[in-house]
Amino acid sequence: MTSKRRCWRQLCNEVDSDTWGRPYRIAMSRLRGPQTRQQSSSLLVRGAVAALFPRVPSGPALQLPRRAGELVLAVILEELKGAQSRIRERSAPGPDGVPNVALKLAIAARPDVFLRVYTTCRETGIFPSGWKR
Repeated sequence: MTSKRRCWRQLCNEVDSDTWGRPYRIAMSRLRGPQTRQQSSSLLVRGAVAALFPRVPSGPALQLPRRAGELVLAVILEELKGAQSRIRERSAPGPDGVPNVALKLAIAARPDVFLRVYTTCRETGIFPSGWKR
């Protein structure tokens, strides 16, 4: 019992000296709420496609200058798979709100669509402004 009191006092003193240190981490680990249920894969894919490929453009596109006669290489499947493997599923979604797991599922389900879009962006030098945020 004495040990518990001593440790409690020590923890309270640490709060005064280091507000965001160990006491904060201990409190936050106790406050984490229950996990939410994951949406079904088809809902995630539909949401990702709707967010990534909106029907109405949200703003002006960014056009990169190209040199005359410049050879533009198509995006290949290995490049796309490499980018997909680097997407961290537990990271926070971007401004579009699409969870990273949904993006990974969408790429796995329809890599042809992503290859066509990315290759067109390279060929035209036009990239949606929303992709730059």
